[in-house]
Amino acid sequence: MNNISSQQSDFQHIKNLRIKRIRFVTEKIVPRIILVIICTFAILPFYWMFVTSVKSVVELRAIPPTIWPKEFHFEHYSQAVQFIPFFKYTMNSLTYVVFAVIGAILSNSIIGYGFSRINWKGREAVFMIVIATMFIPFPVVLVALFDIFAKLRMINTFYPLILPAYFGSALFIFLMRQYLLTIPKEISEAAFIDGCTEFQIFGKVILPLMKPIIGVIAIFTALNSWNDLLVPLSTYRTRSCTRCL
Repeated sequence: MNNISSQQSDFQHIKNLRIKRIRFVTEKIVPRIILVIICTFAILPFYWMFVTSVKSVVELRAIPPTIWPKEFHFEHYSQAVQFIPFFKYTMNSLTYVVFAVIGAILSNSIIGYGFSRINWKGREAVFMIVIATMFIPFPVVLVALFDIFAKLRMINTFYPLILPAYFGSALFIFLMRQYLLTIPKEISEAAFIDGCTEFQIFGKVILPLMKPIIGVIAIFTALNSWNDLLVPLSTYRTRSCTRCL
């Protein structure tokens, strides 16, 4: 009986060890292998971009393409910077991004506050109209914007890029309103009882609580402004000093 029980215990011990090994492989090793493969595919475009940038013209035309360049031509970067006013265009893009982010934060936070914390007649109807503007294709709006800025003689300036951000965005207004609805109104009511005006409640009480959604709007606006091609291409006609990257 003792031999049988000892054999059973040994068998159970071996079985537990196998289960632990299988769990270790499936829970530790396999996920890491999958992550390494995914990261490799994610890094490949950046690797290929760098390798292609330092190849010679002859090697670029080679078929099949070489995985590693035979000679590194780092002078391509200096030539690219000298081919166009790279740093000037970079500063133009940064100026566009900074002022667009400031305008998006100011306008959307105030508009979202008005739609969520202030009761006024027709608020919901106006909000639905604002949301409906999201369905209007931007090229349709671009024609009207170009006509407006052309009549205001603002073509070839930064104003067509920056000013629209100061009038709010339907998507950002929606995000701001929904976030502000999660903040208890008792906070605003307590501040009002303490003698704060509506602007003081917004600036000193509610605005510090809006940091997460302000960060989201700032990131989205910065990315959209930096990647924007259509608006700068259509509003910068002749002056190269105002062009962006």
